[in-house]
Amino acid sequence: MRPSSTSSSSRWPWAALLAAALLLAADAAVLGPWGAWAWLAARDPEQRALARLELQRVRQAPRGEPRAFVVGTSRVQEGFDPELASRELPGIAIGKLGQPRFEPFVIRQLADDLVAARADAVAILLSEFDTHRPLRLEPVPDPGTASLGALADLLRATGPAFAVAQRTALYRLVACSALDAYRYRPILTTAGLAKLREFHFDERFGRSERGDPFRPIAMWGGTRHVVPEAARRSTFDLFPPWIGSFMGRMQAGTIGEISRGPHVAVQEALIRRAVEVLRAAGVRVAIVEGPLHPASADLHESELRGEFLAFARSLQDDLGIAFLPLDALEPYAESDFADLVHVGPEGIPKLTRSLVAGLRAAGISPRPGP
Repeated sequence: MRPSSTSSSSRWPWAALLAAALLLAADAAVLGPWGAWAWLAARDPEQRALARLELQRVRQAPRGEPRAFVVGTSRVQEGFDPELASRELPGIAIGKLGQPRFEPFVIRQLADDLVAARADAVAILLSEFDTHRPLRLEPVPDPGTASLGALADLLRATGPAFAVAQRTALYRLVACSALDAYRYRPILTTAGLAKLREFHFDERFGRSERGDPFRPIAMWGGTRHVVPEAARRSTFDLFPPWIGSFMGRMQAGTIGEISRGPHVAVQEALIRRAVEVLRAAGVRVAIVEGPLHPASADLHESELRGEFLAFARSLQDDLGIAFLPLDALEPYAESDFADLVHVGPEGIPKLTRSLVAGLRAAGISPRPGP
């Protein structure tokens, strides 16, 4: 007697479920919180795996040792010295989460990871450079993007029309939340494990052409501050030979994006939610105002700093965080900067001490022994 088609087809769901379970188990083993991050970081010249390695390292701190993190964009990556911070705060495990494009949306997502890592205190480096520049979803920031809660907060702040317009990017973000092998695909490719993350989207999801894969904008209603060419050229001459004309123009354009518009409310809402998530979990939070080179004042409206200060102080009043504006920190000179955005060798100790001051203001201190 031939087996019925019903009994034959009934095996397929179980086979599919078993395959999915094995895939998820391998995904968690290699790329989960206790995964092979040291091995991956050693094979990642762009250092995209360092955030995961830092979260893992600090989470493994001995019982009773306070855990602290500093968070921000490449300004933290280039300007925070963990060894100096450890000397300033002995007996505290300090993690450095600083990479390009660790902007408000990624910071909101990192809040969930920081809670999972049992952080005691977090210092976030922010300024109008972060709150008043456009929201970007592409390229998907692989180290920090995997939070459905953050996606819900983003859509709550932007609305249905935004979701439809950005649906392809949102599909990718949902995929990042579901599978780490997709989330960390650039790192896996660098490590020679690209076969683990070869996925093809259904054509029904749609495809969009991206003219500029590095700087596509998801939301921006502002206008760049118009700066005379002579003034822009003068900024390029500040940093020879470290900064070339191309980098100088790119940074000038980036700073020129600082503006008013609907993007500001969205960026501020994402930061507020990140702080709310951290505070609800008992994490102490400090916001430290990040410096820009004095010449950057010619490239954007300087009064927008006041709007950022008002926002940060509202978080201080509403959520009980610490806030350290530039006026409360060591002053920065032009010689402290490597370019328009990042501090150089002279400024690294100052920026590090500023973030350490933020952690202290948040209330971090070594726990007494047993």
